[in-house]
Amino acid sequence: MSRPLALALARRGAGFLATAAGAMVLVQVLLALAPGDAIDTLPNAEELRPLLAAEWGLDAPLPVRLARALARALSGDLGHSLTVRPGTQVLSLLADTGGPSILRVGAAALLAVVVGFTVSRHGLFRRGAELVSAVPAVILALIAVHGLNTIAYACIERGWMTRPAWFALPAEDHPARTLLAVTILAVSSGNLAQVAASARADLETLLDAPFVEAERARSGAVGTLVARHLVVPVARALAGQAAVLLGSLVVVEHGLSLGGAGALFFQAVRLRDWPLAAGLAALAGTAVASARLCAELVEVGIDPRARGAR
Repeated sequence: MSRPLALALARRGAGFLATAAGAMVLVQVLLALAPGDAIDTLPNAEELRPLLAAEWGLDAPLPVRLARALARALSGDLGHSLTVRPGTQVLSLLADTGGPSILRVGAAALLAVVVGFTVSRHGLFRRGAELVSAVPAVILALIAVHGLNTIAYACIERGWMTRPAWFALPAEDHPARTLLAVTILAVSSGNLAQVAASARADLETLLDAPFVEAERARSGAVGTLVARHLVVPVARALAGQAAVLLGSLVVVEHGLSLGGAGALFFQAVRLRDWPLAAGLAALAGTAVASARLCAELVEVGIDPRARGAR
């Protein structure tokens, strides 16, 4: 391995670790600054406070708590849930909920990229995508659920259909909820508009590039050439969506009653379960950092000029 490539990988690896640790610390600081703590969520809080404060480490100053949490995390121990699933290891909860959530985010990112690149060259469709994308995820989820339920109920009343298995969302578990969640994540909160705008700029730059013009003049395989050079922009687009998608995942999973890391994070924050919230934040930070790292590794591997650029 060449020295520039090794240095580039080392810098990106350091950024990866810093992002995961920073997300974990940030959530703990925000929860510590918020009024109340995990003990306040219990019915007999005042009686149990002296005992639980010492057992949970809530009697220690915030810097000490952060240092202890980071030291445990480095040893592979993220602690135990305090109030959401009392006594359950955080790592176990992350393993149970992280997989489905990461798959939903991944599917939404791919859908946004495919649709974004498809509509980027068509003005009418692009403006429609921008309009839909402007709606926040939580509002779009409410509109979608209410709309589907209203339409289904009207059809059932008129005898046009029997009660579908997914009616009434989001009360029952059904693949329709997962499909709805992926679609909402892909198009909401400015996500699709951003991808479409980026795709349009990348495509126009490539189509006007001298090497593409030369290939077109030779009647060569322009499509194949453009597709090959779109690998890096697509990787960047996927990585750029990670943080937005994970933020939207919290409200979408909670709103659609989907079991996952996003819904669990909502519960952890509401119940002041700081070890679980911090562990989920570290998972989110790791996912974002991983997406960026993969995109940068693709860029470094394809474009030698990027190896010393950052």
